[in-house]
Amino acid sequence: MGLTVAALGSLWISNKKAVFYPLSALVVVGSTFLIYSMYGYGPLGATLFQYTLKLRFRYWQAAIEMMQNHPWLGVGVDSYGEYFRRSKPLALILSNGPELMTNNSHSTPFQLGATLGVPFFLIYVSLQIYVIIRFIKAFRNPTENAKPLLALFSIWVAFQLQSLISLDQLGLSIWGWVLGAAIIGLSFDGVAVVLPPVVKGPKKVERTKEVTPAFLKPGIAIGAIVGFMIALVPIRADLAMKAAMETPWSQEDEASKQARLATLTAAIKTLEHDPTYVSQAITEVYKMGKIEEGLALAKVGAALHPESFDSQFMVVDMLEQNQIWKDAIPYRKRTSELDPMNWNVWMAYARDLENTGDKAGAKFALNKVLEFTNDPKFIADAKNGLTRLGF
Repeated sequence: MGLTVAALGSLWISNKKAVFYPLSALVVVGSTFLIYSMYGYGPLGATLFQYTLKLRFRYWQAAIEMMQNHPWLGVGVDSYGEYFRRSKPLALILSNGPELMTNNSHSTPFQLGATLGVPFFLIYVSLQIYVIIRFIKAFRNPTENAKPLLALFSIWVAFQLQSLISLDQLGLSIWGWVLGAAIIGLSFDGVAVVLPPVVKGPKKVERTKEVTPAFLKPGIAIGAIVGFMIALVPIRADLAMKAAMETPWSQEDEASKQARLATLTAAIKTLEHDPTYVSQAITEVYKMGKIEEGLALAKVGAALHPESFDSQFMVVDMLEQNQIWKDAIPYRKRTSELDPMNWNVWMAYARDLENTGDKAGAKFALNKVLEFTNDPKFIADAKNGLTRLGF
């Protein structure tokens, strides 16, 4: 698509409007047909509507669900994965199983909308529209900057189309902002407007350069400083985690295990904002055989992140492995709330309840399994469980 924009722009610069207009119409019709086919319709529908694209549509559905449930502030930065479990459509679960997980909507605008809210989504869309408007204004009457401006815009269009169906990764996303800013900046350079001069006598018309907004440069500087300060927090956390993971230890050397436990505990304190990192650090504590210490840290993590499935699971999994059923139930209940259509979770919850003598609760959990699953094995196991309980 970027090459198409470049070709059309070249025709416009060359003043070949007799070719530009019909070719533009053909591109619009062709693009509409391709989009229609990507949704599985038309003669190319079966070819273009591939498995990975189907998954992306489901991820976008989940993002829209998050935007509807958390419109103002979203679910939080890097929290798409935590809310995906309760937002993914049942059709996705039935076709791909309850354990299918993703931490990203695979679409930059949907990812921003889901994690930061509808206002930020609208700001993002408005900025992209502003880039387009600035390009059109500057390119309408081509100047000496027309060719570099067209080159930048062509790359920007290709990048934006790619970002619609791809992961929102910082290393890639930053180029979208760089390209957009370059287009805006270049669009102000050399653009002429007609202004009437304030003089006596007959009115004259002069052409003057459009002035770059005064707030642009200070705004860029302030944005860079604020962005750097925000980035310091995760950078420090990453460095602490890296140091902890690289601390040497041996299963036979208790002193090395204690030293590594200390570095992991320190890392967890700097990583409290990130449940994924916390869970990873606790897993390392478990690997060293420090079950009690790991369980204590896991309980702190679960309390800090009640919305994190992984944080709750780090506690309940260890409790269930040691058959501490009564203590496991509150955490297992929370996992059923965080992943409400996962029949694996409901089956485990039913087992915990049955082992504590709560037959009514176990019956409820087993009926949830039957409500959601299409797996013959789980259906049979749930029915057998109900029979065993006397229902």
